[in-house]
Amino acid sequence: MANSKKVRKQIQAAVDGYNDHPGALRRLTRQFRDKDTLQACRQSAKQLLLLNENSREALASMLFCAVAAQKIKTIKTSLQQTQQATQADAAAFADILKKARKNLTKSDRDLLKQQLKIHRKGDELQRLYQQIESAHQRHADDPEPLRQLTRKLRHPDTLKACRRSAKRLLKCERKSADAIASLLFYYGRGEKASPDLRNIFDLAHLNNAKKTDRTERIINEVRACLNNAERIRFEQHLSNYRNKIALISGRREINLEASNRLQKRSRRNTNSCDVICLASNEAPYIAEFIHHYLYQGFSNLFIGLNNDSSGRTGPIIEAIAKVHPNVHLINTDREHQTGRQRSSYSRLHHEASVQTRSTHCMVVDVDEYWVSDPFKHKISDFLGIHADADVISSFWVHCHGGLLFGNPLDLANTRLAASGQFKSLFRYGIPVTDLGAHVPWVLSKPSCRHISSDGRKVPISRSCKGVRCLKKSGALNGIGQAGTGWVIHRHTRSELEYASKLLYPDVNKLDNPFKLNRNGYESRKGNRRARELAHSLFGSTAQPPEDYPNSLESFIRRCGLVDALAEARSWISEAELIRRIEAIPADDVRTHRDIWKRTFKGTRFLPMLEARLP
Repeated sequence: MANSKKVRKQIQAAVDGYNDHPGALRRLTRQFRDKDTLQACRQSAKQLLLLNENSREALASMLFCAVAAQKIKTIKTSLQQTQQATQADAAAFADILKKARKNLTKSDRDLLKQQLKIHRKGDELQRLYQQIESAHQRHADDPEPLRQLTRKLRHPDTLKACRRSAKRLLKCERKSADAIASLLFYYGRGEKASPDLRNIFDLAHLNNAKKTDRTERIINEVRACLNNAERIRFEQHLSNYRNKIALISGRREINLEASNRLQKRSRRNTNSCDVICLASNEAPYIAEFIHHYLYQGFSNLFIGLNNDSSGRTGPIIEAIAKVHPNVHLINTDREHQTGRQRSSYSRLHHEASVQTRSTHCMVVDVDEYWVSDPFKHKISDFLGIHADADVISSFWVHCHGGLLFGNPLDLANTRLAASGQFKSLFRYGIPVTDLGAHVPWVLSKPSCRHISSDGRKVPISRSCKGVRCLKKSGALNGIGQAGTGWVIHRHTRSELEYASKLLYPDVNKLDNPFKLNRNGYESRKGNRRARELAHSLFGSTAQPPEDYPNSLESFIRRCGLVDALAEARSWISEAELIRRIEAIPADDVRTHRDIWKRTFKGTRFLPMLEARLP
């Protein structure tokens, strides 16, 4: 019936005669309010709304059709339309709902009830937002209403309004205890700690540094608004924050002491640079990494060894150190366990401050290789060009894929992507408070001159508690420009090397043998600018000059590493990976399928793991 010409004629006739007999179209709209005539109901209601935008019969039919079709977005739109038409007339709104419910099934009525609850919440939220904006506008004359609202809204049902009110109050009163408490309530009640929570904890302690009792009052206000489960989570977040602050404070003391020692040195080698890096299970690659930085003219390498479960990395570094005493091996297991990467860097910074005569230091990872353009420039040439800078940041160039155990500077057999992210070196003696993988943190005074390697000044970042975290990225520039520095990042090597990093060394000693921090070995597109850089560095071959691989080969022989490297790399083979996969207990394969389906994606080993599922 709904699709018949007869029905369409009925509707059109009622529309044509509406001015003389409006009841006919209203009756038709009401009559078609049935699941078997949804299309006719919708057509009739639309026509009626065109003639009378506030028609209750039409609004009820539109809502009925949306619910009967179970279209959530359409239900929301229909409820909003009904709300606008009835405005503040609650009786009219209720009448329309009653008409719409009449011919609905029980499950449809439950759906309408659910969506109505959501709609009313949204409507209530809009009213609260209006109150907040009104109180915010009047704050200069009367601040109390906004303060009261901010306190009152600390409730699970008004979370969004609570956050908005607190942010508005914080704009007016930068040290408002009410605002800080409300934001802690909003961000601190969940299971996961967001970066915003850390910022609010910082704000609470920063604004009340000289009044610790005031900070505790704020914390107690938050506790009072939480239920038992939320309070337990909040206390855990608070404990974690305080532990992190203690670690940051400890690192600050170590780094500033090291900086002070370095500043007071009487003997320095002009335009010289050290390397600080961490190594863990890097036996197949640590030799070529060390060789690269010695080849580039770096003075000392301070290598922090931690969690080397394979036991193969340390002996290789020790063998190199016997031939090259400027390679220093420091065990940072303890620091890494307590404060992860940054605590290990602080320990290495301290060790360097006792031994070095260099003027600068670069923090890199074992898969990162710094080069200058032109390639013949060594680090001393680079530093001479940028003599006035305190921090010099080179841009990252990511390499995706490559040949098995290929030359680290082989830019021909990989997909290159230039990035605006920084890797930095800094002048020894500037007031470093913390060392990160990309840039150091420094005291906000005295000022620090930070540039990218193309000579452009990097904008100064905001300081917090007298400390400035320098910017980690900038606008990519300088390709083909002499005197620039670049960091070749071997993001992923060959498929076999990638897959070998996805399992922990002894798969039977851990609850979860699969590593989490990979997203699959997939073909990634390079970019044109990176290819331009490869050509600028190495010409049409995109390969380093012959002297570089020859030097590496000579270095390995001179340090007596031929057998050690062969043994370390023997673990990276198809046969060995298959053996390790087959050794994983079936329960672990099943339990952690979500991890390995993601990490092994794009490799030949994914089907092997899938075959082990029941």
